[in-house]
This record gives sequence, C-alpha cells and structure tokens, in this order.
Amino acid sequence: MKDTQKNYMNIMEESIKGLKQAPERYKPSNFWDPWVTRLFDDMEKFGFNHFKETSSCHALFVAHYGYPFNEISTEIKTEFIKLAEQKNLSNKQIEFLEFYLSGNMNAISDYRVLVAADKGPACGLDFSKFSEGSIGSPQEQFNFEGKIYSRHSLNYLHQLLFLRECMGDFTPTTYMEIGGGWGSLGEVLLKTGAPELKYIDVDISPSCCIAEYYLRETFTNKQVYGYMNSIENSEIKISDLPNISVLPSWKIESLKGTIDVFVNSISFQEMEPEIVDNYLKVISTLKPKFIMLRNLREGKNTVPDETDNSHVIEPVERNFYINRLEQHGYTLCGENVIPFGRKTIDGFHSEILVFSI
Repeated sequence: MKDTQKNYMNIMEESIKGLKQAPERYKPSNFWDPWVTRLFDDMEKFGFNHFKETSSCHALFVAHYGYPFNEISTEIKTEFIKLAEQKNLSNKQIEFLEFYLSGNMNAISDYRVLVAADKGPACGLDFSKFSEGSIGSPQEQFNFEGKIYSRHSLNYLHQLLFLRECMGDFTPTTYMEIGGGWGSLGEVLLKTGAPELKYIDVDISPSCCIAEYYLRETFTNKQVYGYMNSIENSEIKISDLPNISVLPSWKIESLKGTIDVFVNSISFQEMEPEIVDNYLKVISTLKPKFIMLRNLREGKNTVPDETDNSHVIEPVERNFYINRLEQHGYTLCGENVIPFGRKTIDGFHSEILVFSI
C-alpha cells in the first residue's frame, strides 16, 4: 500500500507541474483553483485509499445523502433524537426520525426510481449487474437487495436511464466525460456494459489522479491509459485506447477520432462560460451522437461560500448550453428534473439535458 501511495503522489505531483504549464483555458476555474493545493495536501496526509473521507473530496465530488450534504451533523441528529425521547415519541416514530435524518429515506427513494424506471438491458447497458466497490474508504453506502449503491452511483444510474430513453435503439461503445470526479460513471459503465465499452475521463489535475487511482484499483484486470501515458503522446487515437482512459484537461486536444456519447455531470456549472465554450468546441470535433449535461438550471452561486469561499464569477445557465450546442449542429431532444434529476429544497433545478445530432 505504501508503494501505491508513493506512486500516485508522484503522479499527482507531476500532474500539478504540468497544470502550471497548461494553456489558460485548461487551468482550474475560479471555483476550483483554491482546491488544487487542498486536494494534494489531503492525499498526502490521509492517503489515496481514504480519499472519500477527506474534507476536500467531500466539498468537491464525494456526495452523501446524509451529513455533510444534508447539513445535519451527528451531534445535531443526536440532539433531535434526545428531544424526541423527551417528548415520549414511540420507538417507531424515533426510528422514522433517525431514518430521515441519516439520509436513508432519500437513498431508498432514489433506489425506487431506479427499480421502477429500469425495464431491463437496453443500449448495451444492463444496470442489474451493478454493485459499487469499496475503494477509497466510502463513508456512506447502501445495500439494496444485495447490491451496493452510493449517492453518486444512483445519480449516474438515473442519468443513464434518461439517456437510454432518448437514444432509442442506439448502442454506444465509447463514452467520454469531462470532470468525472473520482470516476463513478466509469465504474457504472464498465460494470454494466459490454466488454468492448470504452470510458474516457478528462479532468483537471489533481482530480484526474484520484480517478485514475480509483479506476485502476477497481478494475485490476483491465488496462488503464493514465496521466503518464498521455503526456508521452502528442496525438492520442481514440480507436487505440483501452477500456479505461484518464487524461489531464490540457490533453483533450490531442484526442483524434470519434466518440458516441459525451457526458458532463455538474462540473460545467463550476466553470466560467469561456471555459465551457472551449470544451464544447473541442467535443464537437469528436462528433458524439449524443451529449448529456447535468447542471443547475439557474447556474452556480456567484456569492462566495461561507466556509470555503468557492464561487463562480459568471454562472453558466441552461440557455448557454442550448445556444452553443445549436451552433455545433446539436438539438435538445430531452430534458428532465423529476424523476431523474433533482429539485432542491431551496428551489434550484438540477436538470438533465440530452442533445443529439
């Protein structure tokens, strides 16, 4: 384990050096810039196999149904339970309160959507095969009927269910994602798809190193084209890539060939419009037949967060994607908030948009 940790820390260090030399359009956005050093420090302190426990990864791409995302800490939850006991609530009522406060209620609701909407294998994906792994020391996973899920995997399964509805009988073999976090979509696709399916994740450093670690350790029997491979090549042929590829942001222009589906889930909303515009231009040259985006309809908050100061300068909103993709020949063919996206308690719409050409 020490050798693995040292190896990935070396890759992460090299990737951050490379990031400093990258064109401005591929450097971290205003939202992401403060996190580069924090991610590196957390991986150095806690180790890659504990990334899902770290505060930086919680803030960036490890979501939970319970704390910290529902903002009900263990201490506050305990106080609620004590109050319920003092008010002489029944055992059943107290169990219900714990079930709600822990995030279990939201998790099982999302699982019910998955079960209700999944009509069986389609478009080359069989979701009944999926069960999430334990790499990275996850703090919150749920066992439903013998299969393991997290908020991340259920989110992606919902999005893929909607994408399958939009694709008809088309069966993609090459999926590409920008900003894949720790590689959850790759895990879902590779566990539910055909043996020839390819997943390409493009992300900024050092996030791409965490995804490379996760996917390598999850799929030890598969070849992974990672950071050190990519920097050695000025041209990367998609047709030559193995099942799994994880590239730093600035290598996206080295990709040559075509893809079937492009996905961005939430991370475009953390970028400035000119950064997203550039990515969409590059993606259009790879000629995906379908593009699936998940973002806040209203755009990310421009007011600095009270705890970590993260914010965007100019939000990227729904019409931006529609207008830009129309310029590249794409038409909006599907949109969804309920049941596959999410409407937040404070009135924001996490919507899924699917475009086709």
